[in-house]
Amino acid sequence: MNKSTIKIGVVRFLESQGPKSKSKIEDYIRLELGTNGDTTSRRMRELVASGVLKKVQREHEGKKYWEYSVCELEVTFNDTSSQEMQQLQTLNL
Repeated sequence: MNKSTIKIGVVRFLESQGPKSKSKIEDYIRLELGTNGDTTSRRMRELVASGVLKKVQREHEGKKYWEYSVCELEVTFNDTSSQEMQQLQTLNL
């Protein structure tokens, strides 16, 4: 098992299921890849630090928890040609 496999699993899970709590992500990765919660948490912290994931504190029934989701990519036009910009505008991006 390598780091990127866990990270890919986390991102794919969140992309398909939407924002989830840390424990839900850890449970899923444990079932799918057989890793422990500490290892998954470490990879999630790395993904947050690199800007791939974001975490937001939420509250449910008076208890606080962290919710993780995949960050949206921002389209920048600094390095695109005018033809590419026209194509993107046509697609409403």
